Amino acid sequence: MTFPHRPPPPGLRRFFWRQRIWFEATFGLAMLDTWEIIMVYSILLFFTSFLLLSIYYYLPTHVSFLRRRAAYYITGDESSSLLGEAGARLLLDLFSGSKEVPGKSEL
Repeated sequence: MTFPHRPPPPGLRRFFWRQRIWFEATFGLAMLDTWEIIMVYSILLFFTSFLLLSIYYYLPTHVSFLRRRAAYYITGDESSSLLGEAGARLLLDLFSGSKEVPGKSEL
């Protein structure tokens, strides 16, 4: 990899150039050969993709588990709803994208 001696003109290209230079200088990649840098970036991409996939697949299940645990600690019953029927309906309306919110008047 070759580095330009002067940074690119201001804008998005300069931002990405500065981030690349910072990353390579921080982790010592500037002293590696090209194939070593490619290997480091490949390993980084591999682990990052596995992390993102595990968050995508595991996090919703874990949040549901945490909600049931919180309901158990607060009410003593794992199957009870902390919000009740009205609260669950309100959250469903808010996150479904409907414009009407019960109890709110439009200005």
